[in-house]
Amino acid sequence: MLSALYSGRIDLGIGRAAGTTRAVAQALQRDRAPYPAGRFFASRWRNCWGTFAGRRFESPEVWLLGSSGQSAVWAAEMGLPYAYADFINPFGRGSSAYYRQHFEPSAGLASPRTAVAVAAICAETDDEALRLPPACG
Repeated sequence: MLSALYSGRIDLGIGRAAGTTRAVAQALQRDRAPYPAGRFFASRWRNCWGTFAGRRFESPEVWLLGSSGQSAVWAAEMGLPYAYADFINPFGRGSSAYYRQHFEPSAGLASPRTAVAVAAICAETDDEALRLPPACG
């Protein structure tokens, strides 16, 4: 819906983490199947992309959002844009470099594209911002 309303301004980031507390992540997990990490991601990716593929509406640009070296590997292998989750792990320089060096072009992307996802706190004053809880963690 957002992509249809704001063409070219909405991206879809897909990653393995739920981006929340462990308890909430477990509650959101649809099944308890012990997938190896790569198979789990590939399965979830196919399910999610199948939702958009072949639809009449404009689908959002899909990025792989990750905070580990493994997500950089998958993004490079699948020819997807890669957004590094610096707000989860601020040591992503190596992951991003790996992605750029090992990128395999795909039907949707000829060369690597990267972005950095950061957390930000906004408030009227510095003191108020310091009192606010972090967005993640």
